Amino acid sequence: MIFFAAFFLGGCAKKTDLTPTVVSEVPIVPSPDAPFYAVGESQAKDPLVAQVVSDLPWDESLSGAAGSIGLNFSQDVGLPQARWAAILAGYPYEVNQLTVGPQERGVYPTGLQESLRSQQGDHLGVARVRTGDSDIWVALSGAGGPVISTFAREFTTGERLKIEGDDFAWRLLDPDGEIHTGSSPVRFDLSIAGEWWVELISNDRVFVSVPVYVDIKTPVHNLFSHVADRQLPSKEYVLRLINEMRVAEDLPVFTEDKTLLTLALEPLLQLENRTWNRKKGEQRLRDIGFVEAYQFGCIAFSVEECLDEVSWTIAGRNAFLNPDIVLMGLSMKSIDDKFLLIFNLASDE
Repeated sequence: MIFFAAFFLGGCAKKTDLTPTVVSEVPIVPSPDAPFYAVGESQAKDPLVAQVVSDLPWDESLSGAAGSIGLNFSQDVGLPQARWAAILAGYPYEVNQLTVGPQERGVYPTGLQESLRSQQGDHLGVARVRTGDSDIWVALSGAGGPVISTFAREFTTGERLKIEGDDFAWRLLDPDGEIHTGSSPVRFDLSIAGEWWVELISNDRVFVSVPVYVDIKTPVHNLFSHVADRQLPSKEYVLRLINEMRVAEDLPVFTEDKTLLTLALEPLLQLENRTWNRKKGEQRLRDIGFVEAYQFGCIAFSVEECLDEVSWTIAGRNAFLNPDIVLMGLSMKSIDDKFLLIFNLASDE
């Protein structure tokens, strides 16, 4: 969920919020780039941030991502950009909320602490960035999960991915589209150059879903996290976004298929009624005669966020980047301030 704020208000702030502090020091921003995925609750070095987070679970990696959002702030920033900033800063868990807004330069942001206390998640990333006469404050809520060991984001061919931890299952998508599975710990030789995608699962929840890169550098953005058009969406617009991504990845573009379009209408109603099931939808596509087929659904505040959410799953990643998947059928609608999308993807054989 994205929560934008033009400024922070504290209707039920605690005593620490009632006496704003003014500091003259330039903000101290945690590093927005790290070579490892790691979680580390610690003390914020910025004096105002330290007051805001006080006894809250401030995480340095996630705060580096918050700092990156502030340093590159624009009105179009959203969860897709925050998620990828967390990858670059080394936070491995899900980012589920973004709060951003300006505050008078060097002044304590009244009400922010109380707002952070109400957010859902195990970790908070909070940073302030100086811009002109204002400070941009950014707060990210991280879902957290079972404790895992630190592991690298970039490797060379033949190196072994090692992830320690108790009681989790793992899935690994290699650059050729093959999915490898196992149970903790992860011990896997990365034998193919390109992007690998790692999922760690505990209690039927994917608590880590991140890329690692072999013999290539980490991209500056995810498949859709750089998109900020925010124009009135249409089927043509969604197809263009996906095809621009495919061209950038040197893959053949998708073409619309009338059968896949028809088969997306009923699942859209199911998605609206919260009865949609992806496995059943994909089985129906196979029953019709599509040999290799995927069905995805999403509900979000923008089309860009929908596409980004799908790209954070192994199934979505595999479909988006599979050169054999070239047909698409899309159904979509808007309800209040959210967009609902169902899209079918399939091979032409």
